[in-house]
Amino acid sequence: MDNDSNDDTVNYETILSECLEQSCERLIASISSIMDLIVQKIQQNCSNSIRQVLDIPRQYRWTNREFPSNASSYVSNIIHPLMKLDGLGLRLSQSVPNAQPFLSTLIKKCITTVTHDYTAQLSEVSTSVRKMEDSIRRLREVRRSSSQIFNQPQSVNGSSGFHSDDKIRHQLYLDAKAYIDEVRKFWSLDRDYTCELDDFMEQIDTIRTEPNVSIMNTIPAVSQE
Repeated sequence: MDNDSNDDTVNYETILSECLEQSCERLIASISSIMDLIVQKIQQNCSNSIRQVLDIPRQYRWTNREFPSNASSYVSNIIHPLMKLDGLGLRLSQSVPNAQPFLSTLIKKCITTVTHDYTAQLSEVSTSVRKMEDSIRRLREVRRSSSQIFNQPQSVNGSSGFHSDDKIRHQLYLDAKAYIDEVRKFWSLDRDYTCELDDFMEQIDTIRTEPNVSIMNTIPAVSQE
């Protein structure tokens, strides 16, 4: 009789619910850790390509290289890991619809992280270019005031008349636009996740110089291989 009485007082539904809640909490905690690990790996895979932005000034400063009309090849290397993840996420979301919210969040987090790193590197180079321009301008003023002529024959392309800094800024713009155009094709993304790069493009667009507006219509598509 005592055992039957004890069984009657046990709320098995409550116990089962508590166990399920605890299991769900553990699963959610594990998913968060897995997501952070994937984001970290994607960030690492893209970091070497992002650092190639630092090479752009060297390609144009004190050279006679033509005014840029195409995005740099490193952009496709940044896009590639993100594109593979996006394709995998799309396939999994179709076969396992319940996983779509997690996959969408994962892709957006990866995009946000990589875009932040890329924007920071672009901004660093752009700031460096501006500081170099300011230094050269001050030096010219000093020499002009002392009646000396200051020439920079290597920093200007003879055929176009554009300074190396103009070329650098335009290359940064082309690269950023190529990146953002490809990223916006991803299935789970909207403009909010690239707003940081959008702001950079607006800033550099106000100070860059280009020989012909039609150049902006010749940006190549990034390879999806």
